Amino acid sequence: ALRANMQGRPNISVLEGEKGLRQVYNEMEAANSICFWSNLELFEKQFQDIFDKLSGAIGAQQIRTREIISNTPEARKSAKRYALTAGRNYSARIATVEGIHNDNAIYGNVVAIFRLHESNLFVIRIEDATIAQTMKAIFEMAWKSAENFIN
Repeated sequence: ALRANMQGRPNISVLEGEKGLRQVYNEMEAANSICFWSNLELFEKQFQDIFDKLSGAIGAQQIRTREIISNTPEARKSAKRYALTAGRNYSARIATVEGIHNDNAIYGNVVAIFRLHESNLFVIRIEDATIAQTMKAIFEMAWKSAENFIN
């Protein structure tokens, strides 16, 4: 408890279950921009309603969104469906490496790491400006090496 009030300590929470995931995805609807690296197919398959709602918010609220997706035919199809609603505010690139199995996002000063597999659903939400800036820098490096897909 004493450490939680220390200055400079990041705000870290683990939100469990579908309710926790929905809370963080809903929070993204108020963001100015979002950077994702994800298995978009898995997100769409398990959470179609959130997939549709978030892509709609991106389009309606003009949230600049960039996403690095898994290099699978299914993920490409999901990205195209997402782009239909999100519109010109959404761009996607294809990962040049394998191994993206979940959803991950950076928005504002928040880094969210989701586990979308099986029955053990959760998201680790880290709110800290320096951690978010560092993750954005890593995202930018990955973005530059990813293959163009949706601009």
